[in-house]
Amino acid sequence: MVQKRDIIISAIVVTIAVIFIQLVMGESFLGIQRRWFIFGGLGLALLFVFFSIRNKELFLLKVTLFFLPYQLGFLYTGAVDQDLIFAFDVGLFALYFYWMIETRGFQNAKFYWPKAILPASLFIAWSFTALPFTITPLSASIGIWFNLKGFLFFFYIINRVTDKKKLRVIIHYLIIVLAVEGVISLLQKVVPSSVGLQFLGMSTTTFLMDMSRVGGTFLLPNLFGAFMSCLMPIAIGYLLFIKKQPNRLLVGVIAILGFLGLFWSLSRSSWVGIIGGVIIMGFLMMRSRSKHPGSYRTLFVVLIVILVIIVVFYDIIMRRWETGATMEGRIEIMKIALRIIAINPVTGVGLHNYEYHSYPLYAFWRPVHNEYLRLAAEVGIPGAIFFFWFLYLCCRNAMRGLKLADRFLNMVALAVLGSFTSFFILIFFGPEYQHYRLKILIWILAGLGTVILRIRRLEIARSRPLQTESVAETGDLSP
Repeated sequence: MVQKRDIIISAIVVTIAVIFIQLVMGESFLGIQRRWFIFGGLGLALLFVFFSIRNKELFLLKVTLFFLPYQLGFLYTGAVDQDLIFAFDVGLFALYFYWMIETRGFQNAKFYWPKAILPASLFIAWSFTALPFTITPLSASIGIWFNLKGFLFFFYIINRVTDKKKLRVIIHYLIIVLAVEGVISLLQKVVPSSVGLQFLGMSTTTFLMDMSRVGGTFLLPNLFGAFMSCLMPIAIGYLLFIKKQPNRLLVGVIAILGFLGLFWSLSRSSWVGIIGGVIIMGFLMMRSRSKHPGSYRTLFVVLIVILVIIVVFYDIIMRRWETGATMEGRIEIMKIALRIIAINPVTGVGLHNYEYHSYPLYAFWRPVHNEYLRLAAEVGIPGAIFFFWFLYLCCRNAMRGLKLADRFLNMVALAVLGSFTSFFILIFFGPEYQHYRLKILIWILAGLGTVILRIRRLEIARSRPLQTESVAETGDLSP
């Protein structure tokens, strides 16, 4: 039987060997771009590990989540300046393929259809209505494709994450993603080089300049800040839950790295978002009368860390607040968005088509810095209503999760609500949801908020054998 240590060693050897060959015989000899050798090495290593482990689905889930923030993709399109397929997508399709094989082409699958499925499906379907009227149907189709992948991962989570083991995997790997992005942002701040990580999306910043901005693997600092702002409540929530001191210390260090990365993005909307998310988490804890005093102490420490960052970097914060677009400029952009909505209130102008309408009509080629208005402009008022109705139902499920007699599920519910609070605040000041990786993260959070109650009810059903058969026959575990 293959041991885990042997698997890890073999994977490392394969990766190093392929990269070494590339360094010796790479672009100069074969004329092949360097990143494809790196991709090939990683692919071979992951393939070897996949066929050597027992729980293949869990491995695919981990790999998919790990690759979420990286620009590892292909089939580039200039229509939206992004690749069509990412490493994350390969993992997502592999998860569905495994699911299909396990259930004999989904014949034995018992799908779970919570109430949130209806507005989510309507949002995707409504996005198609603008296609005949768009300036660039290709851009609109790509936008639908990105949202559809988010929906597919949401659907996978609510159907296949049926126990706390898989739920922990998702939480753990979201925290790992936060840790990696935190380290990369720190490197960007102190090292005047991309240290060979360009293939992940890492860029460089001005060396040790006070007002230089980091972007992790996202290139755009505002997008990076939004991503980190939505991830931070997950790490904070996990800090409130774990008891072992070494683990608390590790997650605490990751949270501090995340805070520093978020701060050095110099994204004002993300700053406001995370502060709002932490405040809401504290309010919900008091409202639910948490019986774990240690949780209050941890949250207090988090608030102290935020306060220390504000005090230490007060001058930079004030300078950043005085730079960039003014409120008057943002209001003028919002007026343009309102005009576009007034002209196209039902179908909208199509996903990723906003700029094409803002420029010819109003000579202003710039996205509105308010995602509520941008969505209404691109998918129409009905489409925007469907989307936020969907998120409302997910948040309502998470609110109910706060009342469950399970501390871990309480933590997940609290973290999801904190993340959505950050999201709802920051998109009022920015257009970041249009970017693919933040889209996927929001759909993941929606899946976590939706699946909490189902996991608890399945646990109860498993503990009562007589009820298990009834649950399996009806398949109805919706709240």
